[in-house]
Amino acid sequence: YFVFVDTIMPTISQLAVQLTRMRERLKAQKAELEVALARIRELATLDELTGLINRRQMLTLLTEHAMRDRRNAMGFFVGIVDLDHFKKINDQYGHLAGDGVLLAASAAIREHAPVGSEVCRYGGEEFLMFHVVHDADELWLSAERLRAAVAAAAPVTISVGGVCAPLRVAGDPLVSGRFDTAYSTDDVIGNLLGQADACVYQAKENGRDTTVIKS
Repeated sequence: YFVFVDTIMPTISQLAVQLTRMRERLKAQKAELEVALARIRELATLDELTGLINRRQMLTLLTEHAMRDRRNAMGFFVGIVDLDHFKKINDQYGHLAGDGVLLAASAAIREHAPVGSEVCRYGGEEFLMFHVVHDADELWLSAERLRAAVAAAAPVTISVGGVCAPLRVAGDPLVSGRFDTAYSTDDVIGNLLGQADACVYQAKENGRDTTVIKS
């Protein structure tokens, strides 16, 4: 018995050491995988240059928010911020300079957007934000403060266009405790985005560096 134990114990000890090392490697690999997955999620939801959430993530958040609040018909603001004459900056000073302007502008927008806003880089030199509206007058003042903040932080002005409207729309009443499915949340969001875009266009037509909000 003692000879058997004396013979087998070194083998058991060696196996125990190997198992411990395997567990440690698996634990390290799991940690590395979690870091990699977190990075993939980050890359999938954030704009690489500005660090703001990207367009896809913003539309996801906008849809989720609308689905929660639509039944309550709360005031809802969707705004588009467009950098004025941005193409001229790229053409005259190069894309690195343009990236610097985007970084400065995005930081100012993130800092000075109304409290509770979600802000994303919507595409190119456009940014999109949305939030629940509590006061229409304060909404206008917030947009004007945002314009001043961007002008002070970056060598560029902005045009702001937005629409403030309840999530219920004409022809979309509650029917037996639910909304008419003919008017989906996507329909409402698409309509608001289209109106916000039209307001930005109007701000550009008005000479840029101005705000147009439709309520």
